[in-house]
Amino acid sequence: MTIQDMVLFAVSLLAMFSPPAAIGSAAALLGGAPVNTQRRIAWLVARNYAIAMILSITLGHAALSLLGIEVAAVTVTGAAALMHQGWPLMTRGAKAEEAPHQDPQAAQTIDWLALATVPLTFPLTIGGGTIAVVITASGRYPTGLDLAVLSGISVAMAGVVALTFLLAGPFGSRLGAGAMDVLARISGIILLSLGVQLAVGGLRELFLKHHMI
Repeated sequence: MTIQDMVLFAVSLLAMFSPPAAIGSAAALLGGAPVNTQRRIAWLVARNYAIAMILSITLGHAALSLLGIEVAAVTVTGAAALMHQGWPLMTRGAKAEEAPHQDPQAAQTIDWLALATVPLTFPLTIGGGTIAVVITASGRYPTGLDLAVLSGISVAMAGVVALTFLLAGPFGSRLGAGAMDVLARISGIILLSLGVQLAVGGLRELFLKHHMI
């Protein structure tokens, strides 16, 4: 696994998470929660993210082998998920991830910690595209050292997730809607670009493998 591969994996995770869009959604969902509760939720989401990523990395390749699914096929699937997630971000910006505004009276009866798993972890932070990309990476780089590197990058990304949710309250209210929209669109462009790159590589690998048989 080269440095370029590591950077590509990290950028893929960052773009799929899309902090600008996540801040907007988290700010809308958690606007009525106490500050201490918001901080606790941020760390819970980060913990959930790290656990899900490490499980996908360590068990993903074994699951592919057990099911007889080729890594290249999952690569193309992950590419499709990236493009599906990136297109609305690029065309609609932060509006693609908007969450409904919380009713102040209803906010008093919400079980805030329950939101840490659904919808804040799944599907806001981790979607099907993220899992597909992670499983693809673990299949392409199956050695123990490579899996450790992928896990380390995922844990570092969990720190980014925690920071994003910690900033959702104060930062989301100060950053203008226009700035968040621009940042979300940039994330969408990155996702689409990565998706096209993965799709081309996966399709080429599938074609060469089956053409030679």
